[in-house]
Amino acid sequence: SEEIDIVVLDGRLASDRTVELIHLFRLKDSDPSVVFVAEPTNIRKIVQAHNSGCQRVVFREDEWQTQITGIIRHLLR
Repeated sequence: SEEIDIVVLDGRLASDRTVELIHLFRLKDSDPSVVFVAEPTNIRKIVQAHNSGCQRVVFREDEWQTQITGIIRHLLR
């Protein structure tokens, strides 16, 4: 089985399962890097993701897709 290096988790799709999903990915696949995409106004979810081991949070505003590309390149190095 192949390992997962990076997980991009969308806060809109993860709903209330953000923490559970981060833990699941980290337990099953040798500790992948987790990038969480969040609304800048959802502080509770951002704090939960960070406390669960998320490496980066990207706010869904302006050039957020470009930010994700740069973060992924950095994490793959």
